[in-house]
Amino acid sequence: MDDILDLSSNGPAYEKEQVRLGPPLEYVAEKLQTALLLLHGHCEAERKREQPPASSTPEAIFRYQMTAFLALKNMLHLAGDPDFASRLLEMPGEDFETWVENVSTEGSVTGK
Repeated sequence: MDDILDLSSNGPAYEKEQVRLGPPLEYVAEKLQTALLLLHGHCEAERKREQPPASSTPEAIFRYQMTAFLALKNMLHLAGDPDFASRLLEMPGEDFETWVENVSTEGSVTGK
């Protein structure tokens, strides 16, 4: 467990200096943090065979993760639709994969 608590730097293999214009990375990190906490609560409840918290529905977790993804790709405007997560979840898997690939291709992590 001690190795999990080691919060040292990523190391040079995982670092790259970049210039970025877009939503702050703190915003992205907050969305991913919330998704992780909700997912952990959901998994913990399932492990204990309890009812997962109402806030940790798979759709809520998906919404936070998708918002972070769109923010990283400078396409956050797509998340402005309050039903965006529901609409994406209704897509067949192949269509959703195409949509994600299109965001990856058309978006930019640097904002340029």
